[in-house]
Amino acid sequence: MRVRPLYAVMGKHHLFVRLLMPYIFFMILALLLGWLLYYRTFNLLENEATRSNLLLLEQVKDMLDRRLSEIDTIARQITNEPRVMSFQQVENPFDGPNTYRVIDMQKGLHNYSASNNFVIDYFLLFKKSNLAVSSNSTHEIPSFYQRVLMYDNMDYRTWYEYFVGIFHNRQFFPVHNVTLRGKSSSMLTYVKTLGYPWYPTGALVILIDNKDMLKPWDSIDTSDGGWACILDEKGQVLSSFGNKELVPDATLMNQSKGIIGPSRDTKQMLITYTKSSYNGWTYIVAQPPHIVLQKVIYIKKITFTVVFLFLGLGVLLAYLFAYRNSKPWTRILNTIKERFSGDSTGSEDPYGFVQSTLTRLIDNNYELGEKIERQAPFLKATIFDGLLKGDFMIGKGVKDIEALLKYQKMDLAGSSYMVAILHFRYKKNDLSSDVLYELDVNRVLVKEILRNTAGNDAYSHDVSEDSLALLFLNRTNDQLKFRPHVEQILHEVLINFRTQLENPLSVSVGGIYYSLLNVSRSYEEARQAMNLSIWGYAPGIVWFTDLPKLRQGYYYPGEVESRLMNYSKAGDRTGTNKLLQELQLENLKDRNLSPSMLNLFLFEMLGTLVKVKEQLGLEDEADVKKWTLRIHSEEDSHQLLQSFTDEYGKICDYVNERKKSQNVHLIEEALHCVHSSYMLADLSLELLAEKLNVSKVYLSQFFKEQSGVNFSDYLEGLRMDRAKELLRTTDLPIKEIVDLTGYYSSNTFGRAFRRIHGISATEYRSSFQLE
Repeated sequence: MRVRPLYAVMGKHHLFVRLLMPYIFFMILALLLGWLLYYRTFNLLENEATRSNLLLLEQVKDMLDRRLSEIDTIARQITNEPRVMSFQQVENPFDGPNTYRVIDMQKGLHNYSASNNFVIDYFLLFKKSNLAVSSNSTHEIPSFYQRVLMYDNMDYRTWYEYFVGIFHNRQFFPVHNVTLRGKSSSMLTYVKTLGYPWYPTGALVILIDNKDMLKPWDSIDTSDGGWACILDEKGQVLSSFGNKELVPDATLMNQSKGIIGPSRDTKQMLITYTKSSYNGWTYIVAQPPHIVLQKVIYIKKITFTVVFLFLGLGVLLAYLFAYRNSKPWTRILNTIKERFSGDSTGSEDPYGFVQSTLTRLIDNNYELGEKIERQAPFLKATIFDGLLKGDFMIGKGVKDIEALLKYQKMDLAGSSYMVAILHFRYKKNDLSSDVLYELDVNRVLVKEILRNTAGNDAYSHDVSEDSLALLFLNRTNDQLKFRPHVEQILHEVLINFRTQLENPLSVSVGGIYYSLLNVSRSYEEARQAMNLSIWGYAPGIVWFTDLPKLRQGYYYPGEVESRLMNYSKAGDRTGTNKLLQELQLENLKDRNLSPSMLNLFLFEMLGTLVKVKEQLGLEDEADVKKWTLRIHSEEDSHQLLQSFTDEYGKICDYVNERKKSQNVHLIEEALHCVHSSYMLADLSLELLAEKLNVSKVYLSQFFKEQSGVNFSDYLEGLRMDRAKELLRTTDLPIKEIVDLTGYYSSNTFGRAFRRIHGISATEYRSSFQLE
């Protein structure tokens, strides 16, 4: 069922498959040769890595054999020492001259103390004299075991029987935790018995630090679960380190040295071993295969990565080359038929089909050109917008402008340039359809007047609904006549505009510049001059060059900002409007700020507005974004300032409304706090203001307005009423009444009571008792 579709596909793309097969065959041949080379190389590297590991183990064995041979030599010299041999028969070491013999023998032992750095210490144990002698100490054997050398988990009797009672000929006791002179450490013990097998007279005990035994193994990596150990000739573990597992079966290690691969018997470890011909010990290292063959595995990964990359890249290149060399005409025709006619039979003349398709493409291209022509005004507007905003940079910007002007067939060649802004004033505050229609009429009329008066010496560009920018070109080299010429054109525009329409028109003009790249500077200057023209501070045409020099900073000190925030939060609309008007006059008229500095001033105003709203709980992130966009746009500064004034007016209305609703609640809460806490001596106006979250001054004024008396008088009257009630109805002492009415002391209470009632509290109680 699947043969026919595959055969059909191969028949349809016969040429493509035929071109592809040689590339696939070559790639498979290259992979086979590479695999053969890789297999041989991998085996060679694997054998080299294992041999290198075995060589390291041989070096460790040789080093330890030399050290152990030195220890045997030392032991033989000590046991053959005449003074040691003669002392074996002494029973009372401290009788008569025997004491001198002990000292003389101890001095002789100094000669062997530093000949081998493996030896930590050595001791002679004499059975008859029950004495343990070293190069620097002498003890009786029981005391020696308790104070000098003690083996963990081994009592004295067991230790004595093993080391003194049994004959040992150059025997090593496995690594054991011992306490040597009060310090715990891991030691390998060498024991050589004095005397004869049938008659032992003592023993030589040599201590070897296990750390020194393990130092030569540092060159062998046993990380990630590996371990190492030393077996004696009987298969007993003398020393080990690492994550030691079970020692593999001895039958597997039947050679003098070798390597055992990972298996179940070796716990999936690679075992490397070697046997010493000196003492028959077996040195074993168990390592994870990836540790020993780390470099080999790395090379294997790199090789497979390269192979797969080569395979993928080879398939891709084979496909691309085969596809490129297939019939291009078939591909082109299929594409054309799918895109245009939908016919894929291929019965028609391919050349005729291509010719008819190209004819249609040419017609479509002509139609597209007409659509582009209709978009030309929008592109011209984009060019002018870039010139006015300074989007073209020096260097590359000149080439960009020339290319765009040449494409649009615009002639802006001139010796100098000047920008003017015309602003149409309208009385309505909001833009409605009627206002927008009126502004459209104004722009059309100004453009017609400009075309009749200036000709090709001026170009217009719509900046906004109510503003129009004019770019004047000086076609001559006479710079002195350029400004009078522009001034004459603008006067004619003003006269003709006012003759036909009664709407006011403001005009501002920037400076003269000699490059198109500097037109943006003239435009910014015209905008700055427009700030004065819009507000009516300068009549007629406002020239930037006639304005007073710029001041470097705007006027908005911190004290004015604080006043503005306080006025608005207090709901003082009159004070707020007056302060905003002062800021407007100072910054727009007196200081003649640049557009960038004016924007900074407006952002400062926005920051104050945001802080006020945040403190009143009226913050709105969307509203902040809207204000930010308005400041960044080219909206007139007077409109923005008027919007600020309107926004502060809304805040004042909100504050006044909230005051009315909060007054009743605040006085009720204040009176409740006073009546429930008047008996507290520390109750004060400050404490009450803090509890109600208002200022002390405001609470004092508010409390008097609502209750008719000062807070202190109200509190004192409340306390005195309670005191009189307690004096009349109870027999409580004056001291307790003082505490219950919130006074600090009896003296303070007494003075206040006499000042208000004319008599003392005692007299007041007595008068009621008489009644």
